Amino acid sequence: MPVALHAVFGTPDVVDTSNTAGSASNLAAAAIREAASATELFGSFFLGDDEFALLADSVRKVVNYPEKVIGIPLLPAFLEGVFTLRGNVIPVLNLGRIFNPQASAAGRSDKIAIIDHQQIQIGIAFHSTGEILRVRQQQRSHLAYRDMAPHGVICGTIRLDDGARLLQILDPAALISIENVPQVQAMKSTSRQVETNHFHLQAERRQCVSCKVGGTAFAFEMHAIREIINVPKLKSSVLTSKLCIGRINLRGHADLYQ
Repeated sequence: MPVALHAVFGTPDVVDTSNTAGSASNLAAAAIREAASATELFGSFFLGDDEFALLADSVRKVVNYPEKVIGIPLLPAFLEGVFTLRGNVIPVLNLGRIFNPQASAAGRSDKIAIIDHQQIQIGIAFHSTGEILRVRQQQRSHLAYRDMAPHGVICGTIRLDDGARLLQILDPAALISIENVPQVQAMKSTSRQVETNHFHLQAERRQCVSCKVGGTAFAFEMHAIREIINVPKLKSSVLTSKLCIGRINLRGHADLYQ
């Protein structure tokens, strides 16, 4: 005689899952709404008619183009030089020349965004400032690069006004990693670090010989200088180039003159 299952195991408890399912659904919907409403803060600026953006967290400040920018020899054309800002040395990158080597040099009417990323500071020269933007995740797109492929300085885009306005997002990590761009570590504001820096500056006194070339001041450490002489008559050399203008005979030794 067949035996009913409930007679063996007892009557099963009936669990009302309607509230549990409803709670899970509400939590999922809330998570979606929160993700959709999450925004990131960007600062925008212009280079000609093109609009770019940087994460606000990576922009320390925007300053006018300085009166004096010191050029550095043998560096690429997109590096305008360096200037000092509150005791920090800031390399200035010409954003236009990064994209187009034939672009014009930066000028006094330009602005400079001071980027601070991983305690490395650089300045980016551009034409004019834009606005502060609160950007939702769905308004952003990311650019992916293949492994081992050289990365560009653009890491994504921001789409505004139903696509009528498209901003290119600059990657601070890529900007500070451009080849031949000097990396200057930002000075920390803690008093302990300031005292340490001052101690090292006092301890590392160096004897140098300074000189000027084209209005720019340089210095050589004393131990690196053999002697200083007046410029004698130069002789031609097979190595003559823009950097080597000839050779001299110094007490029987042929030295190249640069």
